[in-house]
Amino acid sequence: MKRVLPELLAMGVPYSVFWEDDSDMVNVYIEKARLERDEFNNRSWIQGMYTHQALQSVLGTMFGKKNAKPVEYPQVPLPLYKQKQLTREENSRKLYNQFKAVTSQFNSKKVQEKNKKRFLKE
Repeated sequence: MKRVLPELLAMGVPYSVFWEDDSDMVNVYIEKARLERDEFNNRSWIQGMYTHQALQSVLGTMFGKKNAKPVEYPQVPLPLYKQKQLTREENSRKLYNQFKAVTSQFNSKKVQEKNKKRFLKE
């Protein structure tokens, strides 16, 4: 108890929640603290990557070989998530499925309108 309470208070769990609410609420605070820690770690890693690239571009240009191509700092931010590159076939299949979904939706609306007009005429 002497060790658990200070750790939970440090995570942001209010004293009243610790003593009065159920343990599920405490688990929510623990998960929130874990997510915040992971987010901080990811941001720190990305900052380190930017620092590495900045130093590499400056020092690589200063101390590199005379005819070597200068190392440039990236012109756009680093991608945060890896994006899967679709092959031409996968891209075509994806576009076809999207087109098929839109046309079937459009056709079903047309059929509904046609049936509605027919029903109103009768």
